[in-house]
Parts: sequence; C-alpha cells; structure tokens
Amino acid sequence: MALAAKYFSAWQNTTKVTKPPAATPTLPTGRKVFAISKGDAVQTEIRIGSLGVPRDHPDFLPLTIANEILGGPSENRLFKALRTRSGLTYGASSDLITRHQMGAWVAKTFTRTPETVKSAHIAMEQVQSIQQHGINRPELETAQSYLVGHLALEFETSESVAGKVLDLIEEGLPLDYWTTYPQKIQNVTIDQVDAVAKRYLDTDHDVVVFVGDIADFKKEFKKFGEVRAIPLKDVDFGSPDFVKVAAR
Repeated sequence: MALAAKYFSAWQNTTKVTKPPAATPTLPTGRKVFAISKGDAVQTEIRIGSLGVPRDHPDFLPLTIANEILGGPSENRLFKALRTRSGLTYGASSDLITRHQMGAWVAKTFTRTPETVKSAHIAMEQVQSIQQHGINRPELETAQSYLVGHLALEFETSESVAGKVLDLIEEGLPLDYWTTYPQKIQNVTIDQVDAVAKRYLDTDHDVVVFVGDIADFKKEFKKFGEVRAIPLKDVDFGSPDFVKVAAR
C-alpha cells in the first residue's frame, strides 16, 4: 500500500469519458455464405447468423423466447429436426448474443461431411418456419416455464450472484430486473414472439458459415447464396473480408 500511495496517489484523471457513437448496423443486401476450407476435417461446423438486439431493447424478452423455442436448452426445433428425426448430428442449438449497442442471433450445429448440405437446408427450414409461420401455445408455455424455472439455478452460488449483479451494472438495467423477470417472461404473448421472429430471423439477409472439407460441395453451396470460399491458412479475422492481404 505504501508503494502504491507513493507512485500513484498524485495521479489525476483529467480525461473526459465520451460515449461512443451509436452503432447503425445495416443488413446485407442478400444472404452471404462463407466456406472455410479445412481439408483434414471429417465433419462440418455450420453457423447461421443474423442481426439481433442490444440487451436493453424492448424486443429482447420476446426474442429470448423465440430463441428458446428454436434452439434453446430445453426442447427445441433445431435439435428435433436435425438429431431426433434425421440423425444428422449430436447437437443443434442457437444463441442470442447481446451487446450495449447491437446484438446477434446465431444457430449452430455440426454434421458428417457428406451430410453438410442436407443439414444446412434442414436448419434453414427451421429458421424460415418460425419466421414465416410463428409458434404455438404449447411451445410458448414450455419456453416460459423453462426460463422462469431455470432462473433460480442461476443464483445458487456466490459467483453466480456476483455475475448477475454485474450484468445489471454493465447493461444499465434496473436493480429490480431479476425480481420482475419471471412475470415479464410470463406476460410475453404469441403475437410478440411471432413479430420479433419475422423481424430478426431474416433468412434472406443472414450469414451462413461452413468450416470443413468443402471441396466436394462448392457447387451445392451456391444454392444458399453468394459464396466466399477461403482456405483456412488464408483466414485473417483482422481483415474486413477475412482474407490475408498476401492471399488476395
């Protein structure tokens, strides 16, 4: 403490904290497909993503329920279609990712290399179905029951309680947020879930990513939309187009 006081006590923070400008993401003009070639892969990882909402957005709770029905931890459409009915994978799910100014929704699964295109088509069909036809009453009630019932498990340890408090502070949420959360979830209607599914699960303007041995499927990938094939060795996550400069 003496050393800290000696070297740091005289420091003054004179810098004004400025809020970054609000993000204004724009939808792609059409679906984009990225095929990352990994020749030694025996299965393909598949991701389907679209723009979502910030954490404090009014559509967050209805979109949470839509995500739960489509790919959440309880019974979900992606798992039933890809695993239970088709036997194409051991796992299929989706995540609702939220940040201060924007968010994303991402469906994910994996499958044997020969079943790549079939699996992707089935996953896309499930997204399109919930966007175009909505959900039903049993699905809504199951999702609500899971989200409310599971909440207690998220406060079981000191670590989890600290994390929940941190969420409130980081996201600027009211201090009674977790107290009122169960009732707010129960108040969400089918019409609200259908509306956000149509708005955000936009299959015409999403991004599809394949990572695997894609040599035999390049032509079929074009059925999904505009394709960008990139060898794994040329991938650069710091580049706007994900390709190393020397490889362009």
